[in-house]
Amino acid sequence: MNMEQQPSQKKRFDPKPGIVIILIVAIVGGGIWWWSENRHRFYPKRWGVVVPGNIYRSGQLDQHLVAEILQDHGVDLILCLRPHEPDQPDHLAEREAAEALGIEMLEFDLSGDGTGNLEHFVTAVKTMDDVRQRGDQVLVHCAAGAYRTGVAVSFYRLLIEGADPATIRPELLSYGWREKSDDKLIDYLNDNMPVMAERLQEEGVIDRIPDVIPRLPDAE
Repeated sequence: MNMEQQPSQKKRFDPKPGIVIILIVAIVGGGIWWWSENRHRFYPKRWGVVVPGNIYRSGQLDQHLVAEILQDHGVDLILCLRPHEPDQPDHLAEREAAEALGIEMLEFDLSGDGTGNLEHFVTAVKTMDDVRQRGDQVLVHCAAGAYRTGVAVSFYRLLIEGADPATIRPELLSYGWREKSDDKLIDYLNDNMPVMAERLQEEGVIDRIPDVIPRLPDAE
């Protein structure tokens, strides 16, 4: 007996799984984008402690956060290592907050690659030490909190604290510095270390120039 061949039934396409996947990707992607764009409204950019209770570092604080952070940490003086930008809302908000809270603010025109007029760094490092000696609180920052701030803190670590030069590169990396083939930061530190030591001695910040001038080792 011949059996009648049953026609094969094609499975109908169900668009629901694809739509769900697209929605999940969109939500996750949107959440990541939103967080990357807005996280610094809730957490200060690259906030760190150089000397507990005295010296803090960061990137530019968000306009919605700046007054709260300055108050919470009892900041008495701000060292802003970026030039004045009249159209930058966060920068303007910081100026306004400093004025309202009676906080002194010093601004320096330094390059975003961590280089610039060495005298600006001399003043910054001397001020950091003066504030620490007084027992007050100072915040040193630039835009990203990685390069200009990294140079100022590195000079402080090496010539004021006498830190091991091998510890400087890891600290720089932990705050967002990225070593590239055209990077100028390490060369700037090494090339200017002798003059910085001389200037800090002249300013009475250090008693004597180190017998061996600190130099950051080459990358491994």
